[in-house]
Amino acid sequence: MIEIFPKIRIKVLKPEDIIGLKVQAYNNDPSRYHKDMADIQELAKLVRKKGITVVKGYFKMFDKEKDFKAIFGAKK
Repeated sequence: MIEIFPKIRIKVLKPEDIIGLKVQAYNNDPSRYHKDMADIQELAKLVRKKGITVVKGYFKMFDKEKDFKAIFGAKK
């Protein structure tokens, strides 16, 4: 949740959760691959170290570990 005005809070997705949705989207529709991968690369800049494990799980869920390694490197 973030606060946008005093006492007004809204729920927002974390970058790692948006990445998960992008992975699912291009898994379900391969024609989205290049657009979603470009988006994921930009979102990856916002993911903190603790979130890498979550992101890796999303890629693994859809058998896309190769794509994870291409973006985040084999060390993660």
